[in-house]
Amino acid sequence: MIAISLKRHQAGLATLIFTVVLLVSLTIMTFLSARTLLMEQAVSGNENRSRELEYAAEAGLEYGIAWLNRYAPDFATWSDLTAPDYVITAGSDRYNLSVDYLPGCLDPGLGAAKSACGRWLVEVRARATAESDSDLTRQQVVRLVASRLSYSPTINYLRIPGSWRDW
Repeated sequence: MIAISLKRHQAGLATLIFTVVLLVSLTIMTFLSARTLLMEQAVSGNENRSRELEYAAEAGLEYGIAWLNRYAPDFATWSDLTAPDYVITAGSDRYNLSVDYLPGCLDPGLGAAKSACGRWLVEVRARATAESDSDLTRQQVVRLVASRLSYSPTINYLRIPGSWRDW
């Protein structure tokens, strides 16, 4: 009689052990999937910040070109040409934009004087830096050619295809 009663208890014990092993394995799988989900969210957040920073740097280039077109400086008299710094809000952060110009004479004309230059090649360097984290920075560069249209007294700056760089 005693042997029969132990056998019944052992059958329940096997079910209990199987259930505990199943529960432990499901718990481990849940923790691993949660860890993967958190990692994917972090990567996605970094990609979004990178994209925002890229757009901010592109906005810096556009701002720099617009500033150049608006003020049309005489490069012969400028020693250090920079546009005023500008702040934009993109997505969840604010970005400081700074733009520098590196002019070079494309058509030297007569003599070596800067004033004799017929047409200018201008390298525009725009840098965007996040206000929340100064390590988040991106620079974009494009080259422009100063062009005076026959019907317009103003100078326009045209992008040189293939000169755009990003880092």
